[in-house]
Amino acid sequence: MKYINILGYVGGFFLTINMIPQIYKTYKEKKADNISLLFLLLNFIGLFLNMTYSYLDKIYAIAIPISFSFFFCCIMIILKLKYKNNTILPY
Repeated sequence: MKYINILGYVGGFFLTINMIPQIYKTYKEKKADNISLLFLLLNFIGLFLNMTYSYLDKIYAIAIPISFSFFFCCIMIILKLKYKNNTILPY
């Protein structure tokens, strides 16, 4: 494996895990008011296009991490829509 590919995989790993804390927090709090749907949709489109390009051009050091990022973005969009106006009532 070329050293340059290792850079791609390591960078992709960090870009992939960056959404996990937000997914966890949103799921735990059942609240997504402060997350921009526009940001998520633009991220979705960019990841989809980049993922498609990377697979077609056989750049797997980019394609594989982006696939995971795309999956996490989809989860975040689902949570955003699910908890769109969810407010926790005080007891």
